[in-house]
Amino acid sequence: MTNTLFFINRFKNLNAFLVSNSQLFEGKATLVEALATLQSRLYRIEELHNSLLVPITALTRDKNQQASVHLRNGRQLTKALSSAGEESANQLLIQKMSSYRREFNRSNLAQQLALMAEIRALCTDQTERLAARGFDQAWLTAFDTRQATLQAIATQLQQVRSLRAANRREIVSLHKEVNYILAYNFDPFMAIVDDSQPLLVESYRNLRRLNRRKPSTGTAVVETNLSGTVTDSLTGEPVNEAVVRSTDNFYETTSDADGYYLLDELEAGPLLVTCEADGYTPATPVEVTLANGDRPTLNFSLVPLPTAAI
Repeated sequence: MTNTLFFINRFKNLNAFLVSNSQLFEGKATLVEALATLQSRLYRIEELHNSLLVPITALTRDKNQQASVHLRNGRQLTKALSSAGEESANQLLIQKMSSYRREFNRSNLAQQLALMAEIRALCTDQTERLAARGFDQAWLTAFDTRQATLQAIATQLQQVRSLRAANRREIVSLHKEVNYILAYNFDPFMAIVDDSQPLLVESYRNLRRLNRRKPSTGTAVVETNLSGTVTDSLTGEPVNEAVVRSTDNFYETTSDADGYYLLDELEAGPLLVTCEADGYTPATPVEVTLANGDRPTLNFSLVPLPTAAI
Protein backbone atom coordinates (compact mmCIF):
# COMPACT_ATOMS: atom_id res chain seq x y z
CA MET A 1 0.00 0.00 0.00
CA THR A 2 1.24 3.52 -0.68
CA ASN A 3 0.55 7.00 0.63
CA THR A 4 0.27 8.56 -2.80
CA LEU A 5 0.14 12.22 -1.88
CA PHE A 6 3.14 11.88 0.38
CA PHE A 7 5.15 10.25 -2.40
CA ILE A 8 4.13 13.01 -4.81
CA ASN A 9 5.34 15.69 -2.39
CA ARG A 10 8.54 13.79 -1.68
CA PHE A 11 9.23 13.35 -5.40
CA LYS A 12 8.53 17.04 -5.99
CA ASN A 13 11.03 18.03 -3.32
CA LEU A 14 13.61 15.65 -4.73
CA ASN A 15 13.01 16.94 -8.23
CA ALA A 16 13.41 20.57 -7.07
CA PHE A 17 16.61 19.64 -5.24
CA LEU A 18 18.10 17.87 -8.26
CA VAL A 19 17.13 20.69 -10.63
CA SER A 20 18.66 23.30 -8.32
CA ASN A 21 21.90 21.31 -8.29
CA SER A 22 21.81 20.26 -11.94
CA GLN A 23 25.14 22.01 -12.58
CA LEU A 24 26.71 18.96 -10.94
CA PHE A 25 25.44 16.88 -13.86
CA GLU A 26 27.21 18.88 -16.58
CA GLY A 27 28.89 16.48 -18.95
CA LYS A 28 26.94 13.55 -17.49
CA ALA A 29 24.32 12.82 -20.15
CA THR A 30 22.98 9.79 -18.30
CA LEU A 31 22.05 11.86 -15.26
CA VAL A 32 20.50 14.63 -17.36
CA GLU A 33 18.36 12.06 -19.16
CA ALA A 34 17.45 10.36 -15.87
CA LEU A 35 16.32 13.70 -14.41
CA ALA A 36 14.09 14.36 -17.43
CA THR A 37 12.58 10.88 -17.10
CA LEU A 38 12.07 11.42 -13.39
CA GLN A 39 10.15 14.64 -14.07
CA SER A 40 7.90 13.03 -16.68
CA ARG A 41 7.05 10.16 -14.32
CA LEU A 42 6.29 12.60 -11.51
CA TYR A 43 3.88 14.59 -13.68
CA ARG A 44 2.12 11.37 -14.68
CA ILE A 45 1.77 10.20 -11.05
CA GLU A 46 0.25 13.54 -10.09
CA GLU A 47 -2.14 13.44 -13.05
CA LEU A 48 -3.31 9.94 -12.14
CA HIS A 49 -3.68 10.83 -8.47
CA ASN A 50 -5.82 13.87 -9.31
CA SER A 51 -8.08 11.67 -11.45
CA LEU A 52 -8.76 9.49 -8.40
CA LEU A 53 -9.88 12.52 -6.38
CA VAL A 54 -12.79 13.18 -8.76
CA PRO A 55 -15.83 11.64 -7.00
CA ILE A 56 -18.30 9.41 -8.82
CA THR A 57 -20.94 9.80 -6.13
CA ALA A 58 -23.36 11.56 -8.48
CA LEU A 59 -23.19 8.70 -10.99
CA THR A 60 -23.68 6.14 -8.23
CA ARG A 61 -26.63 8.06 -6.78
CA ASP A 62 -28.23 8.34 -10.23
CA LYS A 63 -27.81 4.59 -10.65
CA ASN A 64 -29.46 3.87 -7.29
CA GLN A 65 -32.38 6.21 -7.98
CA GLN A 66 -32.97 4.76 -11.44
CA ALA A 67 -32.71 1.19 -10.12
CA SER A 68 -35.21 1.91 -7.36
CA VAL A 69 -37.82 3.29 -9.77
CA HIS A 70 -37.21 0.53 -12.29
CA LEU A 71 -37.51 -2.25 -9.73
CA ARG A 72 -40.68 -0.73 -8.30
CA ASN A 73 -42.19 -0.84 -11.78
CA GLY A 74 -40.88 -4.37 -12.13
CA ARG A 75 -42.78 -5.32 -9.02
CA GLN A 76 -45.96 -3.88 -10.51
CA LEU A 77 -45.33 -5.89 -13.66
CA THR A 78 -44.78 -9.16 -11.80
CA LYS A 79 -48.02 -8.65 -9.88
CA ALA A 80 -49.92 -8.12 -13.12
CA LEU A 81 -48.33 -11.17 -14.73
CA SER A 82 -49.03 -13.30 -11.67
CA SER A 83 -52.72 -12.49 -11.81
CA ALA A 84 -52.87 -12.91 -15.59
CA GLY A 85 -50.77 -16.00 -16.25
CA GLU A 86 -50.87 -19.69 -15.53
CA GLU A 87 -49.89 -21.24 -12.19
CA SER A 88 -46.52 -22.51 -13.46
CA ALA A 89 -45.66 -19.03 -14.73
CA ASN A 90 -46.76 -17.56 -11.42
CA GLN A 91 -44.29 -19.72 -9.50
CA LEU A 92 -41.47 -18.66 -11.81
CA LEU A 93 -42.34 -15.01 -11.29
CA ILE A 94 -42.45 -15.45 -7.53
CA GLN A 95 -38.95 -16.96 -7.66
CA LYS A 96 -37.59 -14.17 -9.85
CA MET A 97 -39.26 -11.53 -7.70
CA SER A 98 -37.56 -12.96 -4.63
CA SER A 99 -34.23 -13.11 -6.49
CA TYR A 100 -34.21 -9.51 -7.68
CA ARG A 101 -35.21 -8.23 -4.24
CA ARG A 102 -32.18 -10.06 -2.84
CA GLU A 103 -29.86 -8.70 -5.52
CA PHE A 104 -31.28 -5.21 -5.02
CA ASN A 105 -30.39 -5.36 -1.32
CA ARG A 106 -26.89 -6.49 -2.31
CA SER A 107 -26.60 -3.58 -4.78
CA ASN A 108 -25.80 -6.17 -7.49
CA LEU A 109 -26.94 -4.17 -10.48
CA ALA A 110 -25.82 -6.66 -13.12
CA GLN A 111 -27.97 -9.40 -11.61
CA GLN A 112 -30.88 -6.98 -11.18
CA LEU A 113 -30.81 -6.09 -14.86
CA ALA A 114 -30.57 -9.72 -15.95
CA LEU A 115 -33.54 -10.72 -13.79
CA MET A 116 -35.62 -7.77 -14.97
CA ALA A 117 -34.90 -8.76 -18.57
CA GLU A 118 -36.15 -12.29 -17.85
CA ILE A 119 -39.31 -10.93 -16.20
CA ARG A 120 -39.88 -8.63 -19.17
CA ALA A 121 -39.55 -11.59 -21.55
CA LEU A 122 -42.42 -13.32 -19.77
CA CYS A 123 -44.70 -10.49 -20.97
CA THR A 124 -44.57 -11.75 -24.58
CA ASP A 125 -47.58 -14.04 -24.30
CA GLN A 126 -49.46 -11.84 -21.86
CA THR A 127 -49.85 -8.56 -23.77
CA GLU A 128 -53.67 -8.60 -23.98
CA ARG A 129 -54.15 -9.49 -20.32
CA LEU A 130 -51.57 -6.91 -19.26
CA ALA A 131 -53.21 -4.21 -21.40
CA ALA A 132 -56.51 -4.94 -19.68
CA ARG A 133 -54.80 -4.13 -16.37
CA GLY A 134 -53.30 -0.87 -17.61
CA PHE A 135 -49.94 -2.22 -18.74
CA ASP A 136 -50.33 -1.38 -22.43
CA GLN A 137 -47.62 -1.24 -25.08
CA ALA A 138 -46.72 2.34 -24.18
CA TRP A 139 -46.10 1.28 -20.56
CA LEU A 140 -43.97 -1.65 -21.67
CA THR A 141 -42.00 0.59 -24.05
CA ALA A 142 -41.31 2.99 -21.18
CA PHE A 143 -40.21 0.00 -19.11
CA ASP A 144 -37.78 -1.04 -21.86
CA THR A 145 -36.44 2.51 -22.05
CA ARG A 146 -35.75 2.54 -18.32
CA GLN A 147 -34.00 -0.82 -18.62
CA ALA A 148 -31.79 0.52 -21.41
CA THR A 149 -31.04 3.73 -19.46
CA LEU A 150 -30.05 1.80 -16.36
CA GLN A 151 -27.92 -0.56 -18.43
CA ALA A 152 -26.09 2.45 -19.90
CA ILE A 153 -25.48 3.88 -16.42
CA ALA A 154 -24.24 0.50 -15.20
CA THR A 155 -21.84 0.26 -18.16
CA GLN A 156 -20.54 3.77 -17.57
CA LEU A 157 -20.07 3.10 -13.86
CA GLN A 158 -18.17 -0.10 -14.58
CA GLN A 159 -15.93 1.73 -17.06
CA VAL A 160 -15.16 4.44 -14.50
CA ARG A 161 -14.37 1.86 -11.83
CA SER A 162 -12.14 -0.10 -14.20
CA LEU A 163 -10.30 3.07 -15.19
CA ARG A 164 -9.76 4.06 -11.55
CA ALA A 165 -8.42 0.59 -10.76
CA ALA A 166 -6.07 0.79 -13.76
CA ASN A 167 -4.89 4.24 -12.64
CA ARG A 168 -4.08 2.93 -9.17
CA ARG A 169 -2.07 0.08 -10.66
CA GLU A 170 -0.15 2.52 -12.88
CA ILE A 171 0.61 4.75 -9.89
CA VAL A 172 2.13 1.78 -8.04
CA SER A 173 4.20 0.89 -11.11
CA LEU A 174 5.41 4.49 -11.52
CA HIS A 175 6.37 4.68 -7.84
CA LYS A 176 8.63 1.68 -8.35
CA GLU A 177 10.11 3.16 -11.52
CA VAL A 178 10.87 6.51 -9.87
CA ASN A 179 12.55 4.81 -6.92
CA TYR A 180 14.57 2.69 -9.35
CA ILE A 181 15.73 5.77 -11.27
CA LEU A 182 16.84 7.41 -8.03
CA ALA A 183 18.55 4.29 -6.72
CA TYR A 184 20.26 3.40 -10.01
CA ASN A 185 21.34 6.89 -11.12
CA PHE A 186 21.44 9.44 -8.32
CA ASP A 187 22.26 7.38 -5.22
CA PRO A 188 25.59 6.17 -6.71
CA PHE A 189 26.40 9.70 -7.90
CA MET A 190 25.80 11.17 -4.44
CA ALA A 191 28.01 8.46 -2.96
CA ILE A 192 30.84 9.63 -5.23
CA VAL A 193 30.56 13.30 -4.22
CA ASP A 194 30.07 12.42 -0.55
CA ASP A 195 33.52 13.55 0.60
CA SER A 196 33.62 16.79 -1.37
CA GLN A 197 30.11 18.07 -0.55
CA PRO A 198 28.85 16.42 2.63
CA LEU A 199 26.06 18.96 3.28
CA LEU A 200 24.68 18.48 -0.22
CA VAL A 201 24.71 14.71 0.16
CA GLU A 202 23.05 14.90 3.58
CA SER A 203 20.25 17.03 2.12
CA TYR A 204 19.73 14.47 -0.62
CA ARG A 205 19.63 11.61 1.85
CA ASN A 206 17.09 13.42 4.01
CA LEU A 207 14.82 13.87 0.99
CA ARG A 208 15.20 10.20 0.08
CA ARG A 209 14.22 9.09 3.57
CA LEU A 210 10.81 7.44 3.86
CA ASN A 211 8.06 9.04 5.90
CA ARG A 212 8.85 7.53 9.27
CA ARG A 213 10.39 9.03 12.36
CA LYS A 214 14.14 8.55 12.46
CA PRO A 215 15.01 6.46 15.54
CA SER A 216 17.67 7.55 17.96
CA THR A 217 21.16 6.12 17.43
CA GLY A 218 21.42 2.42 18.18
CA THR A 219 17.71 1.66 18.03
CA ALA A 220 15.96 -0.31 15.33
CA VAL A 221 13.49 1.25 12.92
CA VAL A 222 9.97 0.65 14.23
CA GLU A 223 7.14 1.25 11.79
CA THR A 224 3.91 2.94 12.80
CA ASN A 225 0.96 1.52 10.88
CA LEU A 226 -2.83 1.63 10.88
CA SER A 227 -4.79 -1.22 9.34
CA GLY A 228 -8.22 -2.78 9.34
CA THR A 229 -11.06 -4.01 7.17
CA VAL A 230 -13.91 -2.31 5.29
CA THR A 231 -17.23 -4.16 5.13
CA ASP A 232 -20.81 -3.61 3.97
CA SER A 233 -22.99 -2.80 7.00
CA LEU A 234 -25.95 -4.78 5.59
CA THR A 235 -24.29 -7.92 4.28
CA GLY A 236 -21.01 -7.98 6.19
CA GLU A 237 -19.23 -8.62 2.88
CA PRO A 238 -15.80 -7.01 2.31
CA VAL A 239 -15.74 -3.80 0.28
CA ASN A 240 -13.06 -3.76 -2.42
CA GLU A 241 -11.29 -0.54 -3.51
CA ALA A 242 -12.64 1.53 -0.63
CA VAL A 243 -10.45 4.63 -0.16
CA VAL A 244 -9.12 5.13 3.37
CA ARG A 245 -7.42 8.47 3.99
CA SER A 246 -6.61 11.04 6.61
CA THR A 247 -8.91 14.04 6.26
CA ASP A 248 -6.10 16.29 5.06
CA ASN A 249 -5.49 13.76 2.21
CA PHE A 250 -1.87 13.38 3.28
CA TYR A 251 -2.13 9.64 3.79
CA GLU A 252 -4.22 7.49 1.48
CA THR A 253 -4.66 3.84 0.54
CA THR A 254 -7.32 1.44 -0.82
CA SER A 255 -8.79 -1.81 0.46
CA ASP A 256 -8.18 -5.10 -1.34
CA ALA A 257 -10.64 -7.83 -2.35
CA ASP A 258 -10.83 -8.99 1.28
CA GLY A 259 -11.64 -5.46 2.45
CA TYR A 260 -8.19 -5.15 4.09
CA TYR A 261 -6.32 -1.84 4.06
CA LEU A 262 -2.99 -0.64 5.42
CA LEU A 263 -1.81 2.92 6.05
CA ASP A 264 1.91 2.54 6.61
CA GLU A 265 4.91 4.75 7.36
CA LEU A 266 2.86 6.99 9.64
CA GLU A 267 4.16 9.59 12.06
CA ALA A 268 3.20 9.61 15.73
CA GLY A 269 0.42 11.93 16.80
CA PRO A 270 -3.31 12.43 16.14
CA LEU A 271 -4.71 11.28 12.82
CA LEU A 272 -8.27 11.87 11.60
CA VAL A 273 -9.20 8.99 9.29
CA THR A 274 -12.23 8.45 7.07
CA CYS A 275 -13.33 5.90 4.50
CA GLU A 276 -15.46 6.05 1.34
CA ALA A 277 -16.41 3.75 -1.51
CA ASP A 278 -18.61 3.85 -4.59
CA GLY A 279 -22.24 3.22 -3.66
CA TYR A 280 -21.79 3.90 0.06
CA THR A 281 -22.23 6.80 2.46
CA PRO A 282 -18.78 8.09 3.51
CA ALA A 283 -17.81 7.05 7.03
CA THR A 284 -17.69 9.58 9.85
CA PRO A 285 -14.05 10.57 10.45
CA VAL A 286 -12.41 8.76 13.37
CA GLU A 287 -9.54 10.26 15.34
CA VAL A 288 -6.68 7.92 16.18
CA THR A 289 -3.72 8.96 18.32
CA LEU A 290 -0.56 7.09 17.40
CA ALA A 291 2.67 6.59 19.29
CA ASN A 292 5.91 5.45 17.67
CA GLY A 293 5.68 1.78 16.82
CA ASP A 294 1.89 1.58 17.24
CA ARG A 295 0.00 -0.71 14.88
CA PRO A 296 -3.66 -0.30 15.86
CA THR A 297 -6.65 -1.70 14.01
CA LEU A 298 -9.51 0.49 12.78
CA ASN A 299 -12.41 -1.19 10.98
CA PHE A 300 -15.06 0.56 8.89
CA SER A 301 -18.63 -0.63 8.24
CA LEU A 302 -20.02 1.38 5.33
CA VAL A 303 -23.73 2.01 4.88
CA PRO A 304 -25.04 1.65 1.29
CA LEU A 305 -26.46 4.84 -0.21
CA PRO A 306 -30.19 5.11 0.52
CA THR A 307 -32.65 3.95 -2.12
CA ALA A 308 -36.43 4.16 -2.31
CA ALA A 309 -38.33 1.11 -1.09
CA ILE A 310 -39.42 -1.38 -3.73
